[in-house]
Amino acid sequence: MAQQLCSLCSQRPRGRMASFYWARFHGGNDREAWKQRYCQACFQRDIEPWYERLLERSRDNAPLTCIACDQKDTSQLVSMYMTAYVPNAEMERESVDICLEHAPTYQPLLQRGAEMLVDRQADAVEPARARW
Repeated sequence: MAQQLCSLCSQRPRGRMASFYWARFHGGNDREAWKQRYCQACFQRDIEPWYERLLERSRDNAPLTCIACDQKDTSQLVSMYMTAYVPNAEMERESVDICLEHAPTYQPLLQRGAEMLVDRQADAVEPARARW
């Protein structure tokens, strides 16, 4: 049994899970990052259809478009960055673009059950110095 819960169904599945790390920049150094884990059933139902299209477009060096439609106007696209670890597949790093029309559908899916990650770019606070 997996140690972690699936981000989408909240079940602890048998076997390996896909792990996706996401980041979105809000201008300047303002960054939001999170990770999600997907069981095989949720991955195949909710993620794999658009994920496979994304990888195909990337292999074809196609221009940036929404993962749900062919919107190419960059002023109408919200971009996120993804690193995907899918069992029995190569690690993938891709830009995921969603048009404003499809954002209300896809963004909640891509953040459901997510574990927020610490901002690595934030200035680290120096720990208190120990006395002799």
